[in-house]
Amino acid sequence: DIMALISWMEDTMNLLNSSDSAIHDVASAEAALQLHDDHRRAIEAREDTVVKVTEFGERLVDRGHFACEQVQERLEQAHSTWDEIHQFWKERKQLLDWALEAQQFDREAERIEAWLAFHETQVGSHDLIGDMATQHVEELIKKHSALEKMLAGQEDRLRNLDEHAERLVSGEAAQLPPEEEA
Repeated sequence: DIMALISWMEDTMNLLNSSDSAIHDVASAEAALQLHDDHRRAIEAREDTVVKVTEFGERLVDRGHFACEQVQERLEQAHSTWDEIHQFWKERKQLLDWALEAQQFDREAERIEAWLAFHETQVGSHDLIGDMATQHVEELIKKHSALEKMLAGQEDRLRNLDEHAERLVSGEAAQLPPEEEA
């Protein structure tokens, strides 16, 4: 029945619209993507039904059924709504992919900030007074040298983070619809 199919399509659009869960970390972004993928599978599961109902409706129109105008209107409505579901799903997928990338970037940036803060305290300022001054200076030079080596070891990680940030800022990570950019 085409009306039942149209009703399911409208319910599905409402479900896709209402599945806005708060994305506050990588795990919640991944969960939102998984739910969105579940919606895709439910949509795909109806593909055969959509094809069968539209083929039946088209046969009725071709045969000149007494309600062919109504059938044609319902067919157009079904095609339009079906296309909207696919388009909306695709746009939302892009947003969720972008949200996941942003959360991954944020997590990596926090890790690097914590790492830097820890090592910054290791080479922080010390009072250099008295006989211990020379020993403190030597320790600080060693710590500073060790930190420089660790930073060199983190260079790829920092470069990857910078490149990730550039992709997010330039929109290469995911294309946001114009109304979502603000």
